[in-house]
Amino acid sequence: MFFNLQYENITIGYVESTTGNVSLHAGANQIPFFGELQKSSVPGSHKAILDVIQNFLTEQTSNVSAVAGSNCTSYPILANGMAGLSLGVEMPPFDKQLIASLSFGSMSLVPSTQAKSVILSASISISINSPLGANSPLSLTSMDMNADLVYQNKTVGSLEVLGSPVVQINATVYQTTFKDKLLILAGTGATYEKFAQDFIRASDANPIQFRVSGTASVTGSFALGGLAVSGIKVDNVVAIGGLDGLHDVTVDGISIDGEEGSAFRLSVKATIGNPGITTVRLEDFTLTMADSLTDTVMGRIPVDVLEIHPGNNTVQLHG
Repeated sequence: MFFNLQYENITIGYVESTTGNVSLHAGANQIPFFGELQKSSVPGSHKAILDVIQNFLTEQTSNVSAVAGSNCTSYPILANGMAGLSLGVEMPPFDKQLIASLSFGSMSLVPSTQAKSVILSASISISINSPLGANSPLSLTSMDMNADLVYQNKTVGSLEVLGSPVVQINATVYQTTFKDKLLILAGTGATYEKFAQDFIRASDANPIQFRVSGTASVTGSFALGGLAVSGIKVDNVVAIGGLDGLHDVTVDGISIDGEEGSAFRLSVKATIGNPGITTVRLEDFTLTMADSLTDTVMGRIPVDVLEIHPGNNTVQLHG
């Protein structure tokens, strides 16, 4: 048995019975079929296939039809009688989330000159669940993403990335890099401040976790030609190490710059280690100088801007 596969009355391939001889009994019959999606010369065929793939990858069911043609069986008398018979079939969506995981290879958080926003740059590895099988891999070239960063069930901010180029690492892993995208802070920014404080304390051993939740669109190609899919669900937990509380700080030298009232002005040359993968710019805060045995505060160092890159950072502080 051989049927044309149609979507919205446009032929998009075929299905045929898995065995050469099919017995039809009185009543309902369950017949296993296999087939292929195939482009044809019929106008709209490629778009119809892309619509089915779009539905398949975005958790939507496609209502397709198996339509009997003049060659639907090897018996002409049966074929003539069945010609035009249409069997409605629901094609279920992909049973997994297309984007299996996100992992940051690098990240930069820099306060913007705009109120309540942070400039985010990042390199992200995207692992996907192969939706079309190993013999029909997706070749992605660019990605859009509109998502919220959610920390402890509260939105830190929203992020929009447009036209970010995608590089294929292997059959199921892709990498995209974007720079200077505004992370718009939610509400008063209190959630982000909590996120930032916990991020400074986090380490590889005790990473901070947040969710990236939203939708993505991808462009590229697959076996049947060009591919453009929008509305792909993004809902992934990301774990990332922080600054480990800025514990890895060594003082390389201290010089006294003179008196000011009842205080000494000091210049401190220090090395600050950043064990994570994130460049962070901290603004408008104060470091304290304290006795290591008694924790008695002996002085303060106001910091206008401190930018800390992964690895060791040599800084000059004045207080």
